[in-house]
Amino acid sequence: MIFRTWRGALAVALAWSCLTQAGGRAPDPALAELGGQLYLQMCRQCHGQALQSSGAAAADLRQFPPDDPQRFHESVMHGKNGMPAHDDILTDEDIDALFAYVTATQQAQRQ
Repeated sequence: MIFRTWRGALAVALAWSCLTQAGGRAPDPALAELGGQLYLQMCRQCHGQALQSSGAAAADLRQFPPDDPQRFHESVMHGKNGMPAHDDILTDEDIDALFAYVTATQQAQRQ
């Protein structure tokens, strides 16, 4: 577990570094790290270790539009297709952290 958290933090730091040097916009690393912890607890079972579906009918989060946080928020809070709503479990801040993790992971995977 510690290795996975460390590896995730390293990926976030790498994405942050590359985008900062390129003048791009990167998610807040601390927020993305919190999102990574939430992702492991809440999302990994269906959306997979590296944002790739584990075979369930879950969306491939590698393809989620990184410029659409509102769509992400609505999908997580209210559910979509087969995904249940999480408005009784997660806060708006939790979802912001999850979105930061998803976008940071997408960016790291493109490197």
